[in-house]
Amino acid sequence: MAHITPFCGYRAFAKWFKRHMATTVLLKGDIESIPQLSPKQLVKISQDVSKCANNDIKLWITFSATCERSMSLFEAKDVIKLTAAIDTFYRNLDYYLRSQDVPMLCNLIDRLSECCQGYSCQQLSEISMVISEFALANRCIYDNCMNLFAKVAVAFCIRIAEADAGIVTRTAVAFSRIGILDESLFDVLSQYILKAPDVKLGHVRSALAAFALVDYRNETLLEFATNLFLEHSALDNINDLAIWAFIFSKLNYSPQKLLLHLQEKINKLSPDPRVDVATLCSHFVDLGITIPETLLLHAHVDELDKDTLFHLAPILPCLEYERVLSAFSKFINLASAQQLLQGLKFLQKCPFNDKTAEAFSTIAVHLKTKDLHQDQRQRLANILSKFPPSWIVKNNLLALVAKVILNELVPPATDDVVANVEWPGASGLMKPFKEAMENDWLADNINKVINWDAGAHNKTREERRKFNGLTHACTLPPHKVNGHYLSRAPAITCSQIESLVNVPTGLHEHGIKVLFKTEESVAVAGYPSDVIETDHGPEESLHLLLLAEHFRKLGYKMKVLWYSEWRNLPNDEARIKHLQNLPTISSPQFNTDNL
Repeated sequence: MAHITPFCGYRAFAKWFKRHMATTVLLKGDIESIPQLSPKQLVKISQDVSKCANNDIKLWITFSATCERSMSLFEAKDVIKLTAAIDTFYRNLDYYLRSQDVPMLCNLIDRLSECCQGYSCQQLSEISMVISEFALANRCIYDNCMNLFAKVAVAFCIRIAEADAGIVTRTAVAFSRIGILDESLFDVLSQYILKAPDVKLGHVRSALAAFALVDYRNETLLEFATNLFLEHSALDNINDLAIWAFIFSKLNYSPQKLLLHLQEKINKLSPDPRVDVATLCSHFVDLGITIPETLLLHAHVDELDKDTLFHLAPILPCLEYERVLSAFSKFINLASAQQLLQGLKFLQKCPFNDKTAEAFSTIAVHLKTKDLHQDQRQRLANILSKFPPSWIVKNNLLALVAKVILNELVPPATDDVVANVEWPGASGLMKPFKEAMENDWLADNINKVINWDAGAHNKTREERRKFNGLTHACTLPPHKVNGHYLSRAPAITCSQIESLVNVPTGLHEHGIKVLFKTEESVAVAGYPSDVIETDHGPEESLHLLLLAEHFRKLGYKMKVLWYSEWRNLPNDEARIKHLQNLPTISSPQFNTDNL
């Protein structure tokens, strides 16, 4: 068949028609002769019509209408050729159908459904790819496509022995790109990939990317892919890494050996302008992999969409916080409660100054309009504990989190606090400490922790809350020094408890607060994390102030025994004097009587 370029137009087509068309209907060779052609003749001219019609749309209109009327008469092999011709024409139009052609294409899809049992795996794969292009661009044909793809899936499974790795991969891509999850077909495709000798890493990657789009998860295939990936992937460019990151994050698959490999690779790769760095980083966030700041700086914060911006917010470089805050302002009115919490997590890393205070207030205004469920309140409480309490009070957020924080922070009652050592008097500081460490009093209190730990998984929420109160963890690792533990740091750890009472607690990660109590006052150990630094000076943390409010209700004044000061006191006399002169924390604005 003579080749006619897309620019030759109607005259060239007419010339070709007169010279080469083998038909019993010998007309003038113009457009009006097309409706009189048989289905076989229409197929013979289909590719040339599709190329010429770009310059003469009347030619295509006539051809399309004729094909629509004759669709039921096309043989199976001719329908394949006609599909290829229509694909050629619409490729230049990005597959957006002209309204007049919708009935024709729907008839073509229905005819393909009728004939697909006779097609090879390669033909089925080609049909799927072409029709998926049309389905992506035209929702109006989606129902017809569903019927066709159901037939293709059955036929492909029957003829899978004819396929090769490329055909299998293309078929998976065609189904997934329009959101079709056919588990029976995908199971067959997965088994082929696992067993076929011609499968390469590229085939596995493409198939898994397709499966990830529709959340099809095959554990055996993922394990196979991971081993192949670790064995053969050089990962010379960031594009390969981006595809694998999408696959593993979307399918929630993250074995340790894979994460270590990805972490090593991402630390060595340089950004590529052709790769969407923000999306790549988003996938790595889902996998829990640390992203180098040099890569994050190429995320182009100003260009991020709302979902990506807030998803990445907690890890965005604080060096660019003004740009990030500007990006937040574009989407803040549309942000969900979850996204607002992500915004607060970013602010945690920023300097606490007037600009971040303004951003905090803006987020707070929108957050108070949201109906937060219990998990979100818990998360908000954890986030707000890192902010200056004055900001929380100013923006009326205390009521949202006070009860949540107190439930986790304090024991059910003061007397239940482990290591509740009586306030040392003039007789000396070391004696009561030493007695407490040597007699049964401390062991009795420690047993409360051990008893709570035994079978903790069977405890109710309230019981677990009490247990968490008894084992309130210190922020810093225990300060290990030679000599008497309590003489140097106002905290005792479970490993130290085990050495004293010879009973395993199973709580090695926990540190236990020590409260020094008198009839009127309670002294609480304070650590660097209990101070929030702002441009307007330091503030005690929200945890400390709420704990002080808790003890106020119980009739005690609360004092803070700062770790940094206590450890530097030279002798017992200095420690006694220090304890006697501790100032009382008082924060009337944190009154929780009505909460």
